[in-house]
Amino acid sequence: MQLPKNIWQLKGKNQCGPNVVVLGGTHGDELTGIEIIKKILAEFKLLDKPSGTYNLPDIKGNLFVGFGNPEAIKKQTRSASGLRDLNRSFVKEELESPAKNNDSIDLKRARELSPLLEDTDFLFDIHATSNPAPQFVCLTSYTPEYKKYLELMPIENILIDPNNVITKEYNLPEPGTTDNYVYKYGGSQWGVKKFGYKQALALCYETGFQSDLSKLDEIFFTVIRMLSATGVINDNELIKQSYYNFSFNSKQQIFKLTNCFKARYDGFVYQKNMDQGWQLVSKEQLLGKYSNGEEEYITNSGMLLFPLGANKVTRGKSLYWLAKKI
Repeated sequence: MQLPKNIWQLKGKNQCGPNVVVLGGTHGDELTGIEIIKKILAEFKLLDKPSGTYNLPDIKGNLFVGFGNPEAIKKQTRSASGLRDLNRSFVKEELESPAKNNDSIDLKRARELSPLLEDTDFLFDIHATSNPAPQFVCLTSYTPEYKKYLELMPIENILIDPNNVITKEYNLPEPGTTDNYVYKYGGSQWGVKKFGYKQALALCYETGFQSDLSKLDEIFFTVIRMLSATGVINDNELIKQSYYNFSFNSKQQIFKLTNCFKARYDGFVYQKNMDQGWQLVSKEQLLGKYSNGEEEYITNSGMLLFPLGANKVTRGKSLYWLAKKI
């Protein structure tokens, strides 16, 4: 496998360990993930070194750290192409189809990353939301194997999509997300030797508002705790530090996506506090107004998710999503 550009491989002398990937900047306008990758690289004294393979004594197996979509990061936009973004581009049949001159930058990057993700045992993809929201996790499917990792995170809510709402919304054969791709197609020979079959766990860590960098240390140490749980890092002092002032959360709840609602017009002004995700809303509750004065009311009762940043609202694109507790 050729190491993708803008990915650092931290290679352990002891290769009897998992392949673990941490990505930030899969969406180029989500600053927290980008800064967390920089903090990880700085911790291992690699921030000023070019991407490539480095042998490190405190690694067991391989830790891959890097930037999901460098071109989108340069543009400070969700996608590099302005079309379907990278986190909807991991569709197996598209990745395996012959390359075309008019392929989007995002699809080209997905093709670069896909061989790595197919050889991944654990993926932690760091994201953020376009409006304020508490930290939460997105999973393809909740299984007991995730429990010990979720308990290490400062979250209350876990989001899954058993009804393939995302898939239907984008008219794709599968979600196209990094976590779904690893969960479905990932797993290295380490896993085969350990479990007797290929197994991969992957999660999307939503860290809050995309420009809010106030909790970088908390997010960094959350990632370190998860990495230590995989067994890939063995820096005891760093691991110990990551547990300072941390307490396990026993009240985590699982929600499932139920609906996506699209904007009817361009431009939007939210009703007070209605731009914040993870709040219970009622049918016929006023969400806000479009720039032309038309009002938008909540269609069904549920948990409000992913209310789009008001300056990003575009007719025909998603405005908000709803979920219900399982």
